[in-house]
Amino acid sequence: MVGQRMVEPAELNGVAAPDEVNASDLRQLTVRRDVVGSTLIAGDNNVVTQRVTIIHQYSRTEPEPEETARPPTNFPPSPYKGLEAFYEEDADRFFGRGTVVDTLWRRLRDLQMPPLPGEDARTRLLAILGPSGSGKSSVARAGLVPELARRPIPGLANPRVAIVVPHTEPIEALAAVLARLATNDPTPATKTREFADEIRRLNQFGVADGLRRVANILPGADRHPVIVLVDQFEEVFTSAAESQHSLFIETLLDAAGDGSGRITVVLTLRSDFLRATARYPALDTAIAACNELVPAMSEAELREAIALPAARAAEQAGIPDPLDPGTVELLAQETIGREGALPLLQFALNRIWDGLAKGKAAAETLRELG
Repeated sequence: MVGQRMVEPAELNGVAAPDEVNASDLRQLTVRRDVVGSTLIAGDNNVVTQRVTIIHQYSRTEPEPEETARPPTNFPPSPYKGLEAFYEEDADRFFGRGTVVDTLWRRLRDLQMPPLPGEDARTRLLAILGPSGSGKSSVARAGLVPELARRPIPGLANPRVAIVVPHTEPIEALAAVLARLATNDPTPATKTREFADEIRRLNQFGVADGLRRVANILPGADRHPVIVLVDQFEEVFTSAAESQHSLFIETLLDAAGDGSGRITVVLTLRSDFLRATARYPALDTAIAACNELVPAMSEAELREAIALPAARAAEQAGIPDPLDPGTVELLAQETIGREGALPLLQFALNRIWDGLAKGKAAAETLRELG
C-alpha cells in the first residue's frame, strides 16, 4: 500500500500539515505529530494524505555484487532508524514483523465482535506487551496502524486513531490530540483546555466518562470510531502524579467498556510494569483478557529486517544492493536471543550504511564497532 504525501505551505514547529491528494487504492490516513510526540490519524474513504507503504514480500532479482572501494554517486540515505522507534511514516521500511502485526489485527477484530448470549460486554482494550527494546512501539505504530488502513475491520472502518504518549500530563496529552481532531488546528490551546476540563469532570454518578463525552461531539462521530493508542503506557506510572494516572486509567476503561462501541483502546506497555497495573484491578482484568506479547524475532525475521530495507533503498536508487549476505547473516546471528538488541541492531546498520556510502566495506565498519 503506497500513498502520496502533499505538504501544505505552512509548517508549524517543523511539522508539515497534511493536505488531501487522490490515491484510489488507499483509505485516508491524516497524520500530524505534535511537539511532544503525540500523533493524530484520521481516516475516511479512499484518500490518503500521508505516505504509508506496506510490503509483505520482497525478493532480490539481482545477483549479489562484489563490494567496491568506490560507492555509487547516487547512494541513497540510510533506510534504517538507528536508536529511534519506527513510526507511522516508516511503514515502507518496517520489515520482519508481519506475523505479530497480523495477530494484533485479529485481536482487534475479535474485540469488535458482539458478545455471545449470556456473555458480558467486552472491554475493547488490547495491551501490547514486551520488555524494553522489544519493538512494541514500532509494531503498533509502523505495523498495526497502517494495517488497519490496508485491511479495515468491521466496526472499525474509517477510524480516527489518536496516538498519545502520556509523559507527565496524560490527561492534557489526550485532550490535545482530541482537540486537534475537533478543530483541525495543530495548536488548539483553548480547545485543549476545554477538553482536559471535560475529561476531568466526573458525571453525577462519579464515573470518569469524559472521554466518551468528548468523542461523541467530534465531527463525524457517528461515522468514525475512535482508536486511542497510548504508546509507552508505563509513563503513566513513572511520570504522572497518582491522582493523574488514576483518572486517566479510569477514563480509558470507561470508554473501552462503553456499549456504543465507538472507542477502542490499545496500549503498549513494558512487561516489567505489570506489577504496577496490579494496583488497578479493573485494568489488570482488561489486560489479562486481551493482550499480546511481542515475541523475539526469529532468524528469518531478523534477516528480513536487516536485508529488505537495504534492497528496497538500492532498487529505488537504481544501484546494486550494497549489503552482502555475509553481513546480513552475521548481524542476525549476533542479534538472535539477545534482549533489547533491536535498537542496537538498527544503530549498527545505520553506521554500516554510512560507511558503505563512503566506500567502506561493511566488515570494516563492524570491526570498528566491535
